[in-house]
Amino acid sequence: MYIGKVDNSEQGRNLFKKEVLQYFETMQNINAIQNFDPDSDVIVEQGDELDQVICDCYIQPVDSMEKTIHVSDFVNIISKHKINIEED
Repeated sequence: MYIGKVDNSEQGRNLFKKEVLQYFETMQNINAIQNFDPDSDVIVEQGDELDQVICDCYIQPVDSMEKTIHVSDFVNIISKHKINIEED
């Protein structure tokens, strides 16, 4: 979308940064990432070459709940009840 179409000037890089920020804000709104700070978590700069853009993004993905479930509590509940498994 930007390659060959937008100047690598401060204005062009700000346009690109604005779109990156909107993307990450959408990701945070759907709980895909967390603790996103638009003021410090995206840095867009001109690279070493005139046509090069460097975009550093610092994001923290949201992990699924599966690792926060305490299996030991589940095992304790099961051990308190006799479970019979019968075959047909």
